[in-house]
Amino acid sequence: MTFYVFAGAGAALGAVSRWVLLGGFDSLWTLLLINALGSYALGVLTRRGASVFWTTGFCGGFTSFSAYMAIATLDIRYALLTVVVCVASAYMGLRGSCLSTPSR
Repeated sequence: MTFYVFAGAGAALGAVSRWVLLGGFDSLWTLLLINALGSYALGVLTRRGASVFWTTGFCGGFTSFSAYMAIATLDIRYALLTVVVCVASAYMGLRGSCLSTPSR
């Protein structure tokens, strides 16, 4: 039960953060930026062993998979670009976090 409470609270914070960051800009490029930032953050947070509040919750609420899917059905190029950018962002987050974290 605690898992769901923390994930839900994180998702609420992530969704509000996305709404604030969008600030009325509702374009494909803004959505790509949001999803790339969320993917990068997820890479960093996963590497650091962050809680479900930040990973599943915040990053899940911050990114917008439903909007991506609606747009992807209209333009396959955008869909492929988003996948490449978000996977690269997550990889950079994982690698960057690894470089800044002392070895155990």
